[in-house]
Amino acid sequence: MARALWLSGIATLCALGTLVPVVAEDYPKKAYMATFQSTGPSGESSMRSASDGKGKTMTEMTSGRMHVISIFDYPSKVSMVINPAAKRIMKMRLTDDQKDSMSRKPPNSVSLGSKVIDGHPCKGWQSNSPSGKMEVWLADDIDLAVKMVVTTPVGTKTTVLKTYAPGMPPAGTFTPPAGFAVMEVPSSPPVN
Repeated sequence: MARALWLSGIATLCALGTLVPVVAEDYPKKAYMATFQSTGPSGESSMRSASDGKGKTMTEMTSGRMHVISIFDYPSKVSMVINPAAKRIMKMRLTDDQKDSMSRKPPNSVSLGSKVIDGHPCKGWQSNSPSGKMEVWLADDIDLAVKMVVTTPVGTKTTVLKTYAPGMPPAGTFTPPAGFAVMEVPSSPPVN
């Protein structure tokens, strides 16, 4: 069961973690701290996201008993997925050809136009695939997704921005915990 939760956490971070870019030139250029709330078929989850504006980002997700943290260091081309309960870190090299589905529209995406969401002027797009569809709304003023709706055969998961604070995150935000076992993982194949 713990392994299933761990794998589910990684899969969720891959889906929700698309809020954070995966290629060096796409990382957020503004320092910030943000929180998100998700609601879907498996219940509610919360996510905390941070950027130093210089190439380091952190995403922390909590859903029920699951707690997973991802840290991306784009200048060093390294990503880490941290499982605090198991005291494990999966470390992977980032490749230049990996893409961020939040900032780069997939080729089959369609524009949803512009609208204001919670006071943020946004541009939206929708992408369809055999596994479902994804709708993303990016805020022009803060360069961050403020809403994402993912629909699959399992159901619909909606993620919304709850808080946003510009400025440098606390010291240690992008540092993995000491004393955790580190497992090097081969880089994933390119995403088109």
